[in-house]
Amino acid sequence: QNDNFPVFEKPSYSFPPILENEPSGQNVGSVKASDADSGAYGTIRYALAGVYNDRFHVDSVTGNITTAQSIDREDAYGDVYPLLVIAEDQPKDHKRRTTAQLTITIEDKNDNSPAFALKLYQATISENVVHANFLTVSASDPDKGINSQLTFSIIGGNNGSLFAIDAKTGDVSTTGR
Repeated sequence: QNDNFPVFEKPSYSFPPILENEPSGQNVGSVKASDADSGAYGTIRYALAGVYNDRFHVDSVTGNITTAQSIDREDAYGDVYPLLVIAEDQPKDHKRRTTAQLTITIEDKNDNSPAFALKLYQATISENVVHANFLTVSASDPDKGINSQLTFSIIGGNNGSLFAIDAKTGDVSTTGR
């Protein structure tokens, strides 16, 4: 008789973050449920549900969860994937199922280059201006945390070191030389 629902060991699962842009098949973690019934009534199969379930795979027998594709943290889905994992017993009719919350977090990799807000910055200044800010450049990087921190520097064309740039703000100034 099928009088018991499957029961997960935990009501929700959260695993250590997985690194973005790794090949499919990356191990995420494992879930486990049990069912007090016997035979097909106590045999459990696992499945995933949710908007993003196509990005992950759960082994229907073991409950082991892996990536189904390479995942880019900077795409439209972001770095947290909320899913449901389903445990369902296996009688021919009147199956019983239960769900648990599953949260998968994607860890950022420094995989994007910074980009300036404009392709060209231009400014006009008077010839004898000393120590004056005359332009601010800006850039962004879609990576996260330390991987998105920018440092500005002038790498060429500054003959005589007549100009300086603030490494943090992007403010360009004359040096007074």
